[in-house]
Amino acid sequence: MKTILRNFISVLRRFKMATLLNILGLSVAFSAFMIIMMQVDYDQNFDTFHNEADNIYRVELQWGKETPQAIVSRCFSTSHRISLPEPLAILSIVRRFLL
Repeated sequence: MKTILRNFISVLRRFKMATLLNILGLSVAFSAFMIIMMQVDYDQNFDTFHNEADNIYRVELQWGKETPQAIVSRCFSTSHRISLPEPLAILSIVRRFLL
C-alpha cells in the first residue's frame, strides 16, 4: 500500500498541469451537477406543502399567436368560477410596483 501511495504522489508531482486541470474539471463538473440537482429538486417540490397540491392549477390566456400569459382579469376569474362547477376557489394575486 505504501508503494502505491508513493507512486501516486510521484505521478502527481511529475504531471502538475494535468493534475491541476483534472482537479479543476472535476470541481466544475461537480458544481454544475449540484446546481442542476438543486433546480430539479426545487421544481419537483414547488407548492407540495399544500394539503391538496394536486388540485392547484394555473390559468393562462393566449390571444392569437402571442405567448400565453397568466395575467387574467378579475371579472374573467369570477365568471369562470360561476360558470364551471369544478373550481372550489379562485385566488387573485395583486402585485403593486413602486416607481
